Amino acid sequence: MKGKTPTGTSAITPPRQPAIHPDGTEMPSRIDVSPLPHLRESNIAASTTATNVNVQAGPSTTPLTVTPLPPSTLAAMVTSASRLSVADFHVTLPDNLQATIDSQGVRTIKGRKFVNLPDGKTVEIASDPDTGLYRARWPTQREPGPVLVPDPGGEYWWSPSDVLTDARLESYRMHINLEGVQPYINGVYPLDGNTYIIIRKKVYRVMWDQHGAQMMHIVHQRTANDVDNHAFFQPELIAQGEPVIFDARLGWIDAGIRRGDNEVLSLPSPERRLRELFPTIEDDLVRLTIESLGVDLPRKLTQFEVGLSRLQMRLSRWQEIANATPGMPASNNAIETASQRLLSIWRRTGPLHLDANGPPLGMELNLSGLGITNLPSLDGIEFSHVTSLKLRSNNLDRNINLSAFKNVLDLDLWDNKIEGSIHQLSAMQHLTHLNLDYNPSPINPGERLVSNTLQVLSLNNCAIADAPDFSGLPNLRRLEMTYTNLARWPASLDQLPMLERVDLRYNALSELPDALIAPAFEHLANTRLSNIVNVDGNPFSLITLERASLYRLRLLASGLSLSNPENLLSTMRWLEPLPVRLPAHSDYGSGAASALLVRVRELYPTMGNNADAFLQSMGVDAPNVLTRLEYEFEVLKTQLNAWSRGQFNIASQKILKCWRREGRMLLGAGGEHLGLKLNLTSLNLENMPSLDADFSFVASLNLKRARLHHNPDGFLGRFPNLHELDISQNQLRSVPSALAKMQHLTRLNMSDNYLGPDAEKLIQDLGPRTSLQELNLSRNRFVHTLDLSLLPALRKLNISRTEIDSWPPGLERMPALEEVNLSHNGFKDLPLFLLAPGDQDLAGFVRLYDSLDITGNPLSSDTQSNLRQLASRLQAAGITLQRPRNLLTAVNPENQELPVSFLPTRPAQPSVLTPARRVQEIFPSYNEQSINHLIQSLEPDVPGRLAALEHEFNTLKSQLQDWGGNNKKPASERILSCWRREGITQSTSATPDGAFLDLTLDLSGLNVEVLPNLDADFSHVGSLLMKNEGLYSPPEGFLSRFTNLRTLDLTNSYLTELPQALRNMNHLTRLILNGNSIALTDATARILSQRTTLQVLEMNNNPLQWLPDLSQMTQLRALALSRTGLRDWPPGLEALTSMQRINLSRNNLTSIPDYLINPAQQHLAASARLTNVINVSHNQFDESARLQALIYQMRLEAAGIRLSRRNLLFTINE
Repeated sequence: MKGKTPTGTSAITPPRQPAIHPDGTEMPSRIDVSPLPHLRESNIAASTTATNVNVQAGPSTTPLTVTPLPPSTLAAMVTSASRLSVADFHVTLPDNLQATIDSQGVRTIKGRKFVNLPDGKTVEIASDPDTGLYRARWPTQREPGPVLVPDPGGEYWWSPSDVLTDARLESYRMHINLEGVQPYINGVYPLDGNTYIIIRKKVYRVMWDQHGAQMMHIVHQRTANDVDNHAFFQPELIAQGEPVIFDARLGWIDAGIRRGDNEVLSLPSPERRLRELFPTIEDDLVRLTIESLGVDLPRKLTQFEVGLSRLQMRLSRWQEIANATPGMPASNNAIETASQRLLSIWRRTGPLHLDANGPPLGMELNLSGLGITNLPSLDGIEFSHVTSLKLRSNNLDRNINLSAFKNVLDLDLWDNKIEGSIHQLSAMQHLTHLNLDYNPSPINPGERLVSNTLQVLSLNNCAIADAPDFSGLPNLRRLEMTYTNLARWPASLDQLPMLERVDLRYNALSELPDALIAPAFEHLANTRLSNIVNVDGNPFSLITLERASLYRLRLLASGLSLSNPENLLSTMRWLEPLPVRLPAHSDYGSGAASALLVRVRELYPTMGNNADAFLQSMGVDAPNVLTRLEYEFEVLKTQLNAWSRGQFNIASQKILKCWRREGRMLLGAGGEHLGLKLNLTSLNLENMPSLDADFSFVASLNLKRARLHHNPDGFLGRFPNLHELDISQNQLRSVPSALAKMQHLTRLNMSDNYLGPDAEKLIQDLGPRTSLQELNLSRNRFVHTLDLSLLPALRKLNISRTEIDSWPPGLERMPALEEVNLSHNGFKDLPLFLLAPGDQDLAGFVRLYDSLDITGNPLSSDTQSNLRQLASRLQAAGITLQRPRNLLTAVNPENQELPVSFLPTRPAQPSVLTPARRVQEIFPSYNEQSINHLIQSLEPDVPGRLAALEHEFNTLKSQLQDWGGNNKKPASERILSCWRREGITQSTSATPDGAFLDLTLDLSGLNVEVLPNLDADFSHVGSLLMKNEGLYSPPEGFLSRFTNLRTLDLTNSYLTELPQALRNMNHLTRLILNGNSIALTDATARILSQRTTLQVLEMNNNPLQWLPDLSQMTQLRALALSRTGLRDWPPGLEALTSMQRINLSRNNLTSIPDYLINPAQQHLAASARLTNVINVSHNQFDESARLQALIYQMRLEAAGIRLSRRNLLFTINE
């Protein structure tokens, strides 16, 4: 190890005693040193091989006399070191010189001594007279050269200050395998984020010196762990490392300094270092830079010297990899050119790099057209001044190294080979312009792009069939996507508020989103996106073109326009011409008034003499106003036609007539006209169209029993001035938000829907409002009570059958109330302030008592007791309630008129009543013949069987009474009458077991909601009709008593599932379930498939979506499945040979099974019989299905088979 000399310089331990030459002279002592290492294995091998040189003294071949060197010892080595390196003393000897070399490798030529160095170079040496050591010398150089000592093997000579022995480095050695690791150009091996070097095949960990640009430190592993968080080796750890420098000729050598010694490393001057770093720097800038950086200058210079060294190493490594990789463009100097440009751009800003604020922005790096396949790894190298990076026309892929260019604003990757998203693109936090044109597919399908800075994105001529999600680009201003084969609209464009242009020309778009060409009326004025989109050259479908034409009409009707010449509508080819000419403003001049009047009468045919006043009301802008009305009418017709799918629709005709001011007027209390009435009740509409037309002149709208499933906000929003609205008996589950804007509403009926907790929102939307006087929300399911204090003007309120069980807050403080129906809810208790007010408050509650109906609630015994006490107090006070339905009705049964048939039957007294009289008590309509016939049927046990009949009758009456009493009077009477066989004649047919089959029980339209569980036998009933009942769930306990039904009709009964009772109806031939909300489960589908006796099955307007196998229904003649959401054909249809009518219209069928339109020739006639009775209009058949149908039709014609008009082949095109 090295130690301190008295003068403070480094010295080496003295060697052994001098050896004696064979001729008797003393030889210099050999120094125990190891051969100098080189970077690569080949260099290491070369450095350990003897260099045999024959020295010649000119042309003569006479050998020279070589004398041994004088003895020398390192103990006397001088402490002052030469400032010149060995390289400064290299000499070149003639090739023809020959000489014999002594054992220490010294050659003497004409008295001058020469030795070889480890790198094969030659220097002249001479003895130092002061120390006796040998130094390199140059005849004209006065300053002595470095001390040199012989290699122990006599092969070459070393400079002792550069000697790194194995013994000296043993404690630093690391047992790491670097096989396969590619080194940098200076022999530094990167591995797992650390750096290593190899000296004589041994591995050492190194770190960069903080002050020496070329210096590194060999460190212990423990020291490396202490400084892992630092970029450079720290000064305080100087004693724990060995400083080394890489020499391009000699490899790794001792750096020759130790921090803290008097001697410091001799570095070039700052001026020279600046010029080496930045060759183009001007003199003035050199001076200014040195002055501005002051004491920070050494650190800054070292930092960039290290950066430059790293850059040069990585560029060299890049070139080496390219040379070793087949197919890389090394042969055409592409890598070399790119390396020069990288070096040039790194150096271009000169000392401005060193500014305290960092490098300036605005530099462009252009590597276009070189054909490179990647960029070198440039991590940790300063390129932050590059703001524009041009990489056009190369062979780059998605793995391109871009991490060093974090400040790039403009990245141009036009015409490369990028497939998939670029991995390091997200690191560019300032990127504003990105050009990826002419790459195979530079964006992953459906990928969400994220950048808060990107403003321009160009993806022209890239394969992007599935558009990415652009919602993560909030500042995007321009998007270019031409010729990308884009098939679907980029759904996220409407979320980009800064967009100024979107170019989607020449793609594969066939459809456009509703938000763009069919927006809701309230969003129609938002034309920002439509105004900046260019869609020229896309193959839009006819439907899309029709919708775009309608969109254009809607804009014109609303007085809107697209200002940009290249907008969505102007770039869509083949749009239909405008139906109406837009008149010039001057049309309203002399003689034009009559022409305008003609147009008014064409638009409003029934206006008659009022047309002139209507025209005058438009004022001076009448021509333009009238034109917008004409456009509005065209839009209305188109929207209604699309809603009705081109079919005749009574509702559409009524709406058109209403818009034309045809209809009855709603009159106010004083006889004044409030507006027109529009009555669309009972039209089975299911949904309402979204309209643009203005219906603010309509005062009354009736949508009762329209079977609405969806909230009609898009329709109701065009009727802002309604006074009356009835949307009862539908299937709405939410409150239309349009109600909140109807400020003149006085009557609202939303009974018989599926409103739940959303009813609370309704009250909030309606209040506080003084106009609403009548509100009917009965037959919904609120569960929670409603706060009605927001509706102080209410006169009539009906919230019966809503399952509320607590008193509505504020009800007692509504002075205008006249009728309050809270019947048939869950009330058990009523508030004491209502039942037991103070004597002074009693009279104030009389009005509420008289208007309140709480019948049908499960009142507790305490509440009933309190009501009786209240009745006594009112009677004592002489107060009589006037209305037939009031608070006390709930505890006064005598006020409830019951039918005679429900009065209690007198107890049977067999000893008094004869069997005939007992039969007549049960069947009062029977004549004597019918009574005798019935008694005979009871033999031989007439008394016992008659008693059982009486028990069944009394039980039935009791069950019907418990079911609903007077409220279900019509239904109860019909059920009882049916049980009594009333209406049966002797001609009535019967089953083999004697049951009558022609008896029909019709409960249609009674809105009973629920049916009782019965014990009586109804097996004699053949038909059960329960249309428009509002049942919601199947009445299993009722239906199970009708086991011999032939016909069951539950049309429009709001059922959501198939009745389980069907499993026991083994004689059923007609099952009608139209207009419900039935969805099949596996269990109910199995029940349906087992109804093998069915001849007619109708399930139109149900969300079935699928059907079970129908092949066992061999007797089926008629099947109706319109509007059921079917996507696939009903299984087993081909086995039904008796079919006469099959309706599959208005579903989602896209194809047709082969057994129908592609049968084998021997089955052609059979398939024709089936296709002849099938209606498939208004489905979603693709072009392949239509083509198959056309071929099938040609086969039928060739076979001479004719079909009727309404068949599959005819309706497939509807």
